[in-house]
Amino acid sequence: MAFLDNTDFVDSQLVDGSPTLPALRFINEPTTGFYRPANGVLALVTLGVERLRVDNVGNVGIGTTNPQSLLSVAAGSGNVGGALQLGGNTTVLGTLLTYEA
Repeated sequence: MAFLDNTDFVDSQLVDGSPTLPALRFINEPTTGFYRPANGVLALVTLGVERLRVDNVGNVGIGTTNPQSLLSVAAGSGNVGGALQLGGNTTVLGTLLTYEA
């Protein structure tokens, strides 16, 4: 993070943080924000639970702490039937959609 101090930038570094106390968090909701679970890994947490992770090779995981592809989505306990909703009213249950550009 950098803060402008007249004409110079002042460098500021963050601690790694944790799911229950993210390094970058909100004053009125301290269990929501970003933390660093490992080298080159960034995670987003809400209410002290990790929801999204970007790993050190660029894989993104939603609902998983171990994404195995560019986008890995895992159903959590709050998701009914593990559904993935695409574009408004299309719901996919356990089906993989692929296309070639």
